[in-house]
Amino acid sequence: MHANTLSKYPRLDSRIVEALAQGTPLSIQELAKHLHHKREDAVNIALKSLLLKGQVQRVGLSHRYRLSPTQSARSVEKHLLCEGTAHHRTITM
Repeated sequence: MHANTLSKYPRLDSRIVEALAQGTPLSIQELAKHLHHKREDAVNIALKSLLLKGQVQRVGLSHRYRLSPTQSARSVEKHLLCEGTAHHRTITM
């Protein structure tokens, strides 16, 4: 399933949204608990994409970004703040 082919998403996983909205970075273990749902949404797709790249330990969300169930995964990913394993610093996608 390609992110750019999706036009509408089910409601976002509330636990992910709440944690990210509060500025709480999530570890890969914490994210993994929420990424096995059958339904797909923009946040889950974006997070899976980042985790599959293997360079992310913790993920947060830019405090200025408002999540919407109609956002594309690519637009969500651009606003995720990622702490990479290589440089151990927070980068903005």
